[in-house]
Amino acid sequence: LLLLLLPLAAAPARAFGGGDFVPTARRAQFHGRRTAWHDLLGRHCPRFGAATSAALPLERPESWSEGDTYKLSLSFAHDRLATPWLAVIGPGLDHLPLVDVELTHSAGELRSVKARLYELEDSFPALARHPEVAAHFRNATHWPKHLLVTYRWKEVLEVDALGGAFTLLGVGAMLAAVVMGTVLLEARHQVVRLAEVVSAPGGAEAQSASSTGPRAAAAQAGVRKAD
Repeated sequence: LLLLLLPLAAAPARAFGGGDFVPTARRAQFHGRRTAWHDLLGRHCPRFGAATSAALPLERPESWSEGDTYKLSLSFAHDRLATPWLAVIGPGLDHLPLVDVELTHSAGELRSVKARLYELEDSFPALARHPEVAAHFRNATHWPKHLLVTYRWKEVLEVDALGGAFTLLGVGAMLAAVVMGTVLLEARHQVVRLAEVVSAPGGAEAQSASSTGPRAAAAQAGVRKAD
């Protein structure tokens, strides 16, 4: 059973590999209503373990009016993890928004997600090269607007408790085998020595006589002289 379980502990399943597309969806909230989740195109999705960015188009909601607030939430890995609601369009937002997403992963699995909203000044290098992006965002009648999203990755090393337990069991089994082998080897040597003594001339009597020592031999000699 131990031999069967060890390969399972040594080779954990990996959900994602480096550079794989991570399925991503979005939903919006405005006028007190929330839309369903909508899958993003591949070019707007993050790649596992790679720092990337995307310009996410936002279509004009129905019955939208100036002064409304548009909130957005993103989900990853088939809605397993989701960001909180972020207000990306609305009163108080004067500059192009940037959503910075931090994805934490371990052993090929997503563990957590964080998101923060920043406003980019017009002097930001990318906007300086493409000023029309910021101009379209400020124009209340121009749709779709583009939301800049950056994806960053953070790896967390986790202790594999099951793998550690199997490793300890394996080491314990090896130590037990070494100790048992040593005991059996010593017992074998003792049996061989006993067999050599028994098969020697005089057999066990010679062994018994030799084991009594000089004093016992002298005492026996004295007894014979007295006789």
